[in-house]
Amino acid sequence: MTVLSSDLKAFLSGGASNADPRISVGGAKSSVEVSATALNNLFDDVTGTEAGTGITRYRVIYIQNTSGDVAGWPEPVAWIGYQPRDPNSPYTVDGETYAFAFAAAKNTEVAALTNENTAPAGRSFSTAASKGAGVALPSPDYVEDDYVAVYVRMVTPSSQAQNTGCEYQLCIENP
Repeated sequence: MTVLSSDLKAFLSGGASNADPRISVGGAKSSVEVSATALNNLFDDVTGTEAGTGITRYRVIYIQNTSGDVAGWPEPVAWIGYQPRDPNSPYTVDGETYAFAFAAAKNTEVAALTNENTAPAGRSFSTAASKGAGVALPSPDYVEDDYVAVYVRMVTPSSQAQNTGCEYQLCIENP
């Protein structure tokens, strides 16, 4: 038996039954999974005003191994599979970018941020763009039901064209 991608689940934060991504800024792990297909499954659209002035938003999700494989998920790493594919921001310095950071330890719920615009203290964010440059998850060997909090940051710089439906992908797997 091995850990399959279907065994890895992403859950919102913000309370045991929170289903609103806008309040997924830390606190208890929700039983609600982050949708893999819905638009705005983590961040809402950037408005014209926000795009003009620039905005940085944060979310907290929990990645959990639900596999019963006793060997677990030994040394997973994470990277951004792709940044937004909006014509105004494909990997450009002035385009919208996403980054991530992990909590210090696995199986720990993190405190809620003051609001979606408040950076978590003491976290270094990564925009690693390949598996080879991936960032190791804290405390390796994720066995059944082990989880880790992931901070996700979205930066829209000032004077960015308004966009909707931009996608990014956070990838996590063994090296």
